[in-house]
Amino acid sequence: MGGSVSDGWRVFVSHTSELRRFPASGSYVAAAERAVTAAGHAVVDMADFPSVDLPPAELCVERVRSCDVYVGVLGVRYGSLVRSRPEVSYTELEFDTATAAGLDRLIFLLDIEADHPGVPVWALTDNEFGARQVAFRKRVGDAGVTAQQFGSPAHLGQLVERSLRELADRRGGVAVVPVDGVDNLPMGSAVFEGRDLARLAGLLDGAGGAVVGQAAVYGLGGIGKTELAIHYARNYRDRYGLVWWVTADTAENVALGLAALAGRLRPADTLADAQAWALSWLQTHRGWLLVLDNVEDLADIEPLLGQVAGRGHVVVTTRRELGTARWARLGLAPLRLEVLDRAASVQLLHRLTGLDDAGGAGRLAAALGDLPLALEQAAAYVSQHDGLSFGDYLQLLADRFGLVAAALGEGSSAQRTVATIWQASMDAVAARSALAVRVLQVLAWLGPDALPEDALLPLADDPVAVGEALAVLASFSLVNRGGGQASVHRLVQAVVRQNHPQSAGEDVTTTATGVQAAVAVIRTAIPDDPRANVVGWQRWNQLLPHIDALTEHAGPQHTSTDLMFVNDRAATYRQFQGQLSAAVGLFE
Repeated sequence: MGGSVSDGWRVFVSHTSELRRFPASGSYVAAAERAVTAAGHAVVDMADFPSVDLPPAELCVERVRSCDVYVGVLGVRYGSLVRSRPEVSYTELEFDTATAAGLDRLIFLLDIEADHPGVPVWALTDNEFGARQVAFRKRVGDAGVTAQQFGSPAHLGQLVERSLRELADRRGGVAVVPVDGVDNLPMGSAVFEGRDLARLAGLLDGAGGAVVGQAAVYGLGGIGKTELAIHYARNYRDRYGLVWWVTADTAENVALGLAALAGRLRPADTLADAQAWALSWLQTHRGWLLVLDNVEDLADIEPLLGQVAGRGHVVVTTRRELGTARWARLGLAPLRLEVLDRAASVQLLHRLTGLDDAGGAGRLAAALGDLPLALEQAAAYVSQHDGLSFGDYLQLLADRFGLVAAALGEGSSAQRTVATIWQASMDAVAARSALAVRVLQVLAWLGPDALPEDALLPLADDPVAVGEALAVLASFSLVNRGGGQASVHRLVQAVVRQNHPQSAGEDVTTTATGVQAAVAVIRTAIPDDPRANVVGWQRWNQLLPHIDALTEHAGPQHTSTDLMFVNDRAATYRQFQGQLSAAVGLFE
């Protein structure tokens, strides 16, 4: 391929099997590899097979083609046969591939007549394929390549290093890109508060039994996954020689990101060549960080994760929740990102707006569910409207949610608002399950508190289908599940209600979406006899926040006999629980 990388070339070291083992004090192959490194180049060989869906012969050919120089260290053993081509060994296949690819070939032959070659007599003969190896050595000599002989590891090392340096002189003028300090990191945002970067660093280092080197940061859109990855990369920059950021929302963009890495380090003729070269570079170097941001389908990166495992660090950000078993199968240590704690939310609002109103900031943070993106958007809006307070913004949220949810700060991206951030996830959910959309529309009209999942069973004839619909929603981090309960972030609820309004003119006897479906779900879920049914009291306590939220969201235009019945039963329960003020309000 004839290019250069930051610390030299990729050098494929091909060798016969006995030279990996002997001499016992230090093998010939080890001496050759040390010489390659000493000359400033990266060693590539077939000593380790990554977990990829390729036959070994194809993988061998791919690795050789990805290199800049071929070094053949040939003894007298013919080696393992290629299963699909038993007429050749892997050593011979590697030489033929390098020849066809036009690589510079440096050949070194073991001198079997040397005084002390360090190889036992039994290993100096190949009773089964000796004739093939003799013919192969002769063919190499007849191929127009100057073959140098060696009789000791030290001698071989000297020959390899000198030959590589002479080759560099002949090529001349090779531009070397220093890898230390190379990165393409996006700018970090000031909207970063209350996150523990050391926790991510610990996962990458294998803390708590996590898989070393690869981690996935996942959670709801707008929760700060990308910002966490950016700030980790910048704060821990000194740990890595190279840091490369790839927007990984599609398989095509993953490929383009790898090609851009190759383009940064060396030229490539085609996109395919650049991708292959970048992958090989990652496989043969250590001390790098690769960030795969905003992965929509983990299958798009699964092969890449397997191919580079154990070489550097990989951080994946995604809205997808896969579950413990799938995370483990991908070799990713998962880190679920939650909303900010209230103190961090208040501090963030204060820092971004300069307003010293802890009480107002706390109330606004509560209304926004401590979601970093929503806090950023609110702070930008308040800062750009003179005299606007946190309380004023809260009132705007109540009166004109659609307007403020879509409002941008100066210089902000149109994709960075709570009105748009979840649209891709919601579209993906709709493509997978109409029932999941229906479940989300029902949950939008209830409270953000945990709801027993069995309350949703009336939405389908098959209970299993409801569970599968919830699993789809959870896989996109739109719903949190645990302990047989499900909850939704209050802003996700607000956006769903905004996108699926219920008009005052709907026929509540025939409309089975949104608020009407939510009323029907709660009507079915409430226990019998709130006064004497002691067993049902726990259920009432679980449902009351959802009844209150449903009543508030529905408003007078959606009052129905079912909703009035639910409120009458809830008021009766509260009356007999001593909550007289709340009971009177519901009765009225």
